[in-house]
Amino acid sequence: MLALLLAGILPATATAQLPESSFDRSGAGDRSRVPTPTVQSERRHAITGNLILGLAGFYNVEYERRLGARTTWGLAGTLSVSRAGGDYAYRTAKGLFRFYPKGTALRGPFLGFRVGVSRVSDSRYDTGRYFVLGAEVGHTALRGQHFVSSVGVGASRPIGMDREAWRHLSLTGWRTLPVVRLNIGVTF
Repeated sequence: MLALLLAGILPATATAQLPESSFDRSGAGDRSRVPTPTVQSERRHAITGNLILGLAGFYNVEYERRLGARTTWGLAGTLSVSRAGGDYAYRTAKGLFRFYPKGTALRGPFLGFRVGVSRVSDSRYDTGRYFVLGAEVGHTALRGQHFVSSVGVGASRPIGMDREAWRHLSLTGWRTLPVVRLNIGVTF
């Protein structure tokens, strides 16, 4: 939350702070000095965490790296921490791929896909490991020079989890789980 507040206060890079090579010299005079982004000045990595899951006792971290102008890949992991002496545990590790249609990887709207492995257990039942496939849509925004926020919605589909596991975990027979993301973090 502090990062979101700071992102609104911290100034973005001023034109005078940009390297000389990032200006377009197509016109005459100082008015033609319009900054144009260069690949070297773009951020290539982002590390974020999900605020919504953190409030519920689940801790999530994502690493995302730019592949090209429109695509990124990354890794995500989630771990639950039992509250009030419970023994509920949720663990997942996923790989992700995101497509940014505007050609600005790590910035703007995206369509993402995930694949990974999860495990859910408590004192009475263990689902074992099962595969998870998922899709999401969202938007990533740079906040200042080093802060990033990302919001998104989507769905995940466990593959290989039997019906008994679904009933035990009180998932009301749904075979697809909703995903809500509100991540904040740093970019470099």
